[in-house]
Amino acid sequence: MFNIHIQNISLCPIIGVYEAERVSPQELFLDLVLRCTRHNLSDDIQTTVDYSVVVPSLVTHINTTRYRLIETLADDILNFCINYPNIEQVNLRLYKPSALLNGLVSISNSKTKCS
Repeated sequence: MFNIHIQNISLCPIIGVYEAERVSPQELFLDLVLRCTRHNLSDDIQTTVDYSVVVPSLVTHINTTRYRLIETLADDILNFCINYPNIEQVNLRLYKPSALLNGLVSISNSKTKCS
């Protein structure tokens, strides 16, 4: 097993509890760690995770979905990623810079694929 680290993914969904937050997209930042299996040691992209496919697909999905809570968004990200082949575990940290005037809000969570 090995880990793929992807940092500072920019997301722009409609997110928030208050109506003022739900008027326009808010920029969020995502750090992912994808724990992957490799069934053989060939130099073939099919034996690993093609993050050049996973990340753009994830960004499109998130940016076209509306959320109220950052926790719900995080759960959606975990479920989206865990369904890709060769991904056994997903760890994330999701940042919402505009949540507070004086501080940076982030949450973290993880999900493991059931055997």
